[in-house]
Amino acid sequence: ALQFLHRDANLVHGNLQPSAVVVNAKGDWKLAGLGFAQPTANQRRAAFEYDYGMPAHTQQTLAFMAPELVSEGSCTPMSDAFSLGCLAYALHNRGTSPIDCGTDPGAHRKAVISAAQQHIRGLPDALVPIIGRLLSTDAANRMSLDEFQRSAYFDNILVSSLRYLEALAAQPDDQKIAFMQNLSRIIPGYPARVRRRKLLPMLLDQTNDHALLQFTLPNVFLVAEDLSQKEFESLAAPGLLPVYSLAGLTTAAIVVLLKHASMMQTKIDAKVFGQQVMPLVYNSLVSSDPLVQEQALDAVPLISQKLKYVDLRDHLLPRVQQLYARATILAHKVRALVCLQNMLNSLDKPTIISRILPMLKKTRTREPQVVMAMVSVYEYLGMEKLDNGEVAREVIPVLWAFVVETRLPVKEFDILMDVVKRISEKVKEGQRMKAEEIERIDRQTLLQPPKDTTTRDEASLATGSGTTRGRDALSNPLAQNPITNSAKATQSSWEWDAPTSVEADDMFGSFANASVSSPVRSPQVSLKHTASGKLGAMKLGTTAAAATTAFGMTLPPPPPPSTSLKTGAVASSRQPAMQPLSFGQSLGQPALAPLPRKQPTAQQKHIGGKTADLDDFDPFA
Repeated sequence: ALQFLHRDANLVHGNLQPSAVVVNAKGDWKLAGLGFAQPTANQRRAAFEYDYGMPAHTQQTLAFMAPELVSEGSCTPMSDAFSLGCLAYALHNRGTSPIDCGTDPGAHRKAVISAAQQHIRGLPDALVPIIGRLLSTDAANRMSLDEFQRSAYFDNILVSSLRYLEALAAQPDDQKIAFMQNLSRIIPGYPARVRRRKLLPMLLDQTNDHALLQFTLPNVFLVAEDLSQKEFESLAAPGLLPVYSLAGLTTAAIVVLLKHASMMQTKIDAKVFGQQVMPLVYNSLVSSDPLVQEQALDAVPLISQKLKYVDLRDHLLPRVQQLYARATILAHKVRALVCLQNMLNSLDKPTIISRILPMLKKTRTREPQVVMAMVSVYEYLGMEKLDNGEVAREVIPVLWAFVVETRLPVKEFDILMDVVKRISEKVKEGQRMKAEEIERIDRQTLLQPPKDTTTRDEASLATGSGTTRGRDALSNPLAQNPITNSAKATQSSWEWDAPTSVEADDMFGSFANASVSSPVRSPQVSLKHTASGKLGAMKLGTTAAAATTAFGMTLPPPPPPSTSLKTGAVASSRQPAMQPLSFGQSLGQPALAPLPRKQPTAQQKHIGGKTADLDDFDPFA
């Protein structure tokens, strides 16, 4: 900027200081504060005098002025060179000039002589001799601006790379490519602020050259990966996101974009990522280019964990399955299975059962690499996602088929058998726990005291009235605790005919243990309790004039033997015994016709006899 001012504008700045330098959004330093600039032809003017009646910002800064300008009013390009030396010193010393004179022009020359004699501190070693020459009290001995730019301080790869990048548009294509390929080794040497404010905007400008994208994009991502999410969204995303939607990208450029898709996911909003980045991933999975497919498969495990469920299930999963079904390259099938395994943690069980398991079953490839990748998927499903029934039907049979049908090396075979063993052990332990729980519940049920199952209909039947169970209990205190008072009743017994295949229910426990409320003899019944879950016929006979039932009420005596209930005709001298009641039948109701019992087929003749015909069932269909 000073060279342009001196050579092209023929001006001397006259007030070069930190406040005269501004930095734009791209990190470029711009020269400002030209209020005291003078033509180079007019090299002499009056000596400097500080006006204490004017604000400081309206006057030249004495601490950055050349001695000849203060004492003699001589203003030449070498005066700006002295100010440049003071500015360079201030940049490394928190804005403090080596000339400490305040606003006193008389103290200025002494401060200049003192600064030239003392050892300059706080500067890089390569800059110390340069500052010494720029701060010379003799203008003729000062370093020119051309020498300054050719000095050892600027003779390094960092500065030369920035300068070359600024003029890159004018370079031949082969030199552009060579420069971009080597720039990635130089970028780490730049300070973070230079990378963020200077280098990144220049690189994003180069993305407009689409032929150079595959060489420019790696450098852009290298600089952008150190940015925070807020910095990335404001500095990098506006220039980088449009590249993902460009048409006609080369294979190499697509590979670079896919390689950094996971980094993009962490730097931008999820909605923006799904709308502008994921379409490239979807299209790459169904691409005909093997290199693009391979890079897309490598990117899926990294981005699937943070992807929205709807996008994962409806967009990403179908494309991975399509690639898996059509892949002719063995490595692509293995990578697709790795992608599916990474997605399993985010998928729900119905989706896994309806879409993942059928796909695995239809896989005919028995190459060891593919089989072991499927084993890994089945292992995760069997140990983490599916219940024991689903594992027994969908996982274990397939794994045993792998054992028998696949020719695996010994190491892989041992891994497969270990997976089968661990999954089978998990199923065994789970089912054993269920069996123990069922057995515990059965024992508790048998040990519980019988409950009073008397209903309104039973009480009405026993008493001939509409009293409820609650009022019966109040009217007959002995019936409130039939178990403890049963010892006081006349001995009674029940006869119970039942099958002997299953343990008997204790439905009529309260009825069998009922207490009598009078010394009259109760009906004699005997209970033959055998292991059965089905109720047999109940034989009930009366031998007394009146009896007390388990409901706490007194039954009326049987009619006289010589009189019929309806006609009054003389009947037999012995009252016929009551007919057995079938289960579910009430007194006065006709017996229910027994349901027809279907004879079991040959395949049903096993324990339980409840399984349907399995002739048409093929577990591997």
